[in-house]
Amino acid sequence: AGVARLMPLAPPANSPRERGTFWPAAAIVLAMASALGYGRYRLAEPLPRAGQMPVKVALIQEAVDTDFDAPPERSYETFQLYRDLTRRACADNPDLQLVVWPESAFTAGTPELLYSDEADAPPVGSPYSLAEFRDRAHTQSLAFANKTQSLMATLNPGELAPDNDRGVALLAGSDTFDLTGPTPRIYNTAILIRPSGTVGGRYFKMHPVMFGEYIPFGDSIPWLYRVTPLGGGLTPGDRPQVFRAGGLTFSPSICFESTVPHLIQRQVRQLARDGTPPDVLVNVTNDGWFWGSSILDMQFHCAVFRAVENRRPFLIAANTGISAWIDGRGQIVRESPRRRPDVIIADVEPDGRFGLYQAWGDLPAWICFGLTVLFGLAAKFRKREAAGEKDRRPAGAARE
Repeated sequence: AGVARLMPLAPPANSPRERGTFWPAAAIVLAMASALGYGRYRLAEPLPRAGQMPVKVALIQEAVDTDFDAPPERSYETFQLYRDLTRRACADNPDLQLVVWPESAFTAGTPELLYSDEADAPPVGSPYSLAEFRDRAHTQSLAFANKTQSLMATLNPGELAPDNDRGVALLAGSDTFDLTGPTPRIYNTAILIRPSGTVGGRYFKMHPVMFGEYIPFGDSIPWLYRVTPLGGGLTPGDRPQVFRAGGLTFSPSICFESTVPHLIQRQVRQLARDGTPPDVLVNVTNDGWFWGSSILDMQFHCAVFRAVENRRPFLIAANTGISAWIDGRGQIVRESPRRRPDVIIADVEPDGRFGLYQAWGDLPAWICFGLTVLFGLAAKFRKREAAGEKDRRPAGAARE
């Protein structure tokens, strides 16, 4: 609009030529110079040092494209690939404190199952009696516990005391079936597994992907799921979480949640209000659905914005890529190639700075939107007023 005001269109015949207006261009130049100057200042600004030692994190990436027709054994093969790559990473980096696997990589046909031995009836829809349900649930829970303890024993030999948090922990994506209530709930989960092999925390994905993880109105019209490959919708989580590892707090997000700026900002603010502000943001995602397409680039660049907005390092562990270590200035310290196995070793530390987006959120954008609407209405009103004034002129006045 400012450029258009500099170069007004030729006027109609017998009409005076309008003069160009230069103040919009000056405003544009001032705004761009301010943005660039502020950006250079923040990039050059030294990070405040709070005496916190960096935490060494390994981001594990395999290259397994997602295929709906893949046999069930593929899930366990994927688990084995991640297990073997993690073993090599731990052997090469004995001071690792946290390993991060992508979304769904840990499931391997054995999802986490939560249930209560004190339930007086099986969940709604279960074909089993109460005794059969308890027996099957116990077997499933035992299989999951054996898997976690077996894996962590190979990464932390001799560190299996239940209350021992020394050694390397694992943050991984899994599925969680919650059967503690009358109605089954299925969560897409980021789960923290302690060095001892026990579960140290869970984050349930709060923002499921429409048509990928749930069908709109599927809860009210269940037959919608019978005509889709989903089979059933995910239950959204209700709050963010932080996981502690190596003296830092990590706030996980899952998959496309990193593309939603207001979601991550609200999570950081809520955790800060709860007295557990996160030091590091971490995203676990399975981008094998996209077979190396530009969706990987879109999600990766969104993570850069989330790091800048919240002034926190951002770690990504992505199946098929792009995994990355991004610092709180938005600088990409390291990124992985797409569709190739890789391990990123990140020495992360708190950024410690304040970001305006943390306080203001999308308020500036809403102000700009409101001003745009206001100026548009004002321009239209002035145009109608000018047209009405022209219609009220005497006929001879127009010829003069």
